[in-house]
Amino acid sequence: MDKRIERTQAAIEGAFLKLLNEKSIGKITVCEVTSLAGVNRSTFYAHYHDVYDLKRKIMTQVKGDLDGQLSFDGPNLTMGAFKVSTMEMIDYLNDNRERLQYLLSTDDGNRFFFDLVQDRIMQSDTISGIEADDRNEAQVTAVVYGVAGLMRDWVFDRVTLTEAELTDLVAELAYPTVSAQLEALARN
Repeated sequence: MDKRIERTQAAIEGAFLKLLNEKSIGKITVCEVTSLAGVNRSTFYAHYHDVYDLKRKIMTQVKGDLDGQLSFDGPNLTMGAFKVSTMEMIDYLNDNRERLQYLLSTDDGNRFFFDLVQDRIMQSDTISGIEADDRNEAQVTAVVYGVAGLMRDWVFDRVTLTEAELTDLVAELAYPTVSAQLEALARN
């Protein structure tokens, strides 16, 4: 992509995320975004239909950036491989901390993040075929929400762990559940 387009989109995204931190998306106007970004409205509309389209594209980009991270090698997943994948995801969170803080300051941004973490941890496309009883589903839900909440709080600097410490903690919490799910998949 042309560097000028990248800079323009980054300016628009940054302005939007800053405004999103201050008010709800329904109260953000294209005029406010373009004024803060230092671009004209026609430039905005060359890239986005409206502020909702902009937010959707940001979320799609975050999801796309994280796709492939926390990818598992079937029932043979080792703790070491899980930690490597977890570290890649945490590196991404760290590198995009400010962007994610703005995005996660909204209810739908939080829901998006929890769903994304669930998808990455449980590889729902791989594990979704497992017959789960209520206890198993409750365990998976507890792990996903615990890990997602921990990562979210780390993004907001409410948890003061290094990337390595967070990786170890996430692996300790999530690996047993993920491993058990993959083993159950292999038995089916």
